[in-house]
Amino acid sequence: MPSTRVFDALRLPVRFEVRSRAFGSYLDELLGCFPTALEAESVFEVRPAPTDDDRYALYIGEELAAEGDREVALLGPALQALNAHAARSWPGVACHAGGVAHDGNAILLPADPESGKSTLTAGLVRAGLQYLSDETVAFRPGENMIEPYPKPLSLDTGSWHLFPELEPFADLPDDDYKQDQWHVPPDAIRTGAAAGPCPARLLVFPKYVDGARTELSPIGRAEGLVELARNTFSFNERSRFALEELSRVVRELDCYRLTVGNLDDAVARVNDLVDALPRFAHG
Repeated sequence: MPSTRVFDALRLPVRFEVRSRAFGSYLDELLGCFPTALEAESVFEVRPAPTDDDRYALYIGEELAAEGDREVALLGPALQALNAHAARSWPGVACHAGGVAHDGNAILLPADPESGKSTLTAGLVRAGLQYLSDETVAFRPGENMIEPYPKPLSLDTGSWHLFPELEPFADLPDDDYKQDQWHVPPDAIRTGAAAGPCPARLLVFPKYVDGARTELSPIGRAEGLVELARNTFSFNERSRFALEELSRVVRELDCYRLTVGNLDDAVARVNDLVDALPRFAHG
């Protein structure tokens, strides 16, 4: 059975075992910015569906995660499952957020689903910032240091017109892999776009509002802490630990709300903040 290399996804070593070599090659391409690990701890396997051999199923170990009429239709569920497992296994705090970096500074973009954080993240990377993640910002335990999670960016249909150059074209038997979302590896936006570990310096909460004027407003750190906690994975399961970690981090950050009516204007507002930051160098 074809399989991918072993990916290090937030220190979770993962391998995909699939039915077709073409699908495995495409996963290797999409996840190409993840480091390589030596041995898989988790295996995501595509098998015949349990009730119908003509359908496909995604298993994580022996747990059934998703089914589809075609193997490529499992791409979205496979990436979502990878996100969930990586965030859940991370020993520090992981937040539902985009993240970009510039000159050793990380800018965090926590937001609810459908708030436009992936669109804004893609716009910032296209404008020259480096990519940390569009889904999961992970703090190293006891540190204000972000561990990169360079998954492919997930662009919904509403933002495709903003990035026509990023439409994926894969050597696969049909277009199910891009029917509802485009999955875009960061290097497709710009070669060498993925960032290394770096400390958080800015906290910006974006929200897309159709027809609104793009506005950036400072908020207090207490309000920023509440919003960041609300966008933290598994917060209720270890709330005391998460709150202590986030409180320490937020004390070092400037916090803002960003109403996004126009992508170019939003990118400009964030870049204004970035330009005012000191420069740091971190490996």
